[in-house]
Amino acid sequence: MTAGGQNQLNIDSQHARSIARRFLEQSYSLIMFKNTILEENTWIVVTDVGHRDEHIICIKVDAYTGRILECL
Repeated sequence: MTAGGQNQLNIDSQHARSIARRFLEQSYSLIMFKNTILEENTWIVVTDVGHRDEHIICIKVDAYTGRILECL
């Protein structure tokens, strides 16, 4: 805990993108990052994995543990 009594996030936006990339590389060869947003304790990593047409996938990553919570 920090001095203010709040937990400090262990995962920053770059680390969240790295986690999402490793996960998506299991199924996709082309991964382009569109956006990375922190909502409360969860990073939402928005990617486009389409070759010709846009194919958006959002990966939710826990900002404390780095665990993937959801793939949409």
